[in-house]
Amino acid sequence: MILLIGYIWLKQKQKSMKKILLSAVLSIFFYNGFSQCVPAITNDCFAVANIVDSVVVTNALVNFSNDGTDCSGQDFNFAFYKFKTATATLGNSFDLRVALNSSFPSFMGVWIDWNDDLVFSPTEQVFLSTGTITAMSINVPVPLTAVQDTVLMRIRSASTLTDACNAASSGETEDYNILLVNDTRVENLPSNLLAWSIFPNPAADKLNINIDNFNENLDFKLTDIIGNIVLEDKINSTNFVLDVSKLQRGIYLLSIDYKGEKQVKKIVLE
Repeated sequence: MILLIGYIWLKQKQKSMKKILLSAVLSIFFYNGFSQCVPAITNDCFAVANIVDSVVVTNALVNFSNDGTDCSGQDFNFAFYKFKTATATLGNSFDLRVALNSSFPSFMGVWIDWNDDLVFSPTEQVFLSTGTITAMSINVPVPLTAVQDTVLMRIRSASTLTDACNAASSGETEDYNILLVNDTRVENLPSNLLAWSIFPNPAADKLNINIDNFNENLDFKLTDIIGNIVLEDKINSTNFVLDVSKLQRGIYLLSIDYKGEKQVKKIVLE
């Protein structure tokens, strides 16, 4: 009996430690409820002026300019400019210009979360300098297979830069929104790509799921960021309304199975 009680206590202790570790991980990957990670920077940008000072998008459907931001003063040398949103078309491109502190050359990188899966993967690296620079101008092709949704664009300056999340001694990270829209005919989409969108996002009570090429009932699952299924059902119409009023506020992933492929979009409830 004593051994059994001890075994149960140990299991509960292990579960408790897992929850603590998971909370710590999520605090890294979901800072402010929007961003995948906030890179650890040793020196504050007021002390070491390794900064992103200007970000400009042109030749998109909707452009933005964010000039003269200097040291944003945010925690961890990080800023999320969620009201600076560009709109781009699948299969087309836009121009991006980034300028750093002109007297502080640094490594620079750009990532766009094309599939909106909350991870800046190596294939989503748009630009990474091979040496220290103070400015760059590039043309950014938008993949035809990118999601039709609002995704994050990450821009970094750093003393050492290997990916979207690595730690560095100095630097700054800025995140922006890119709204991706479809300007192609449904019949030209790949056969295993579902043309669908969700709105509004962020949502409060109702979530609309619109499917352009709907012709069959589709299984969907709504999971929290830990992977727990909170809702699952079948989508049975081209305009499907999902009641999310009883769910806790936060980030969720909506996945739809279509022709053997799982397609996922991020949802924010607030």
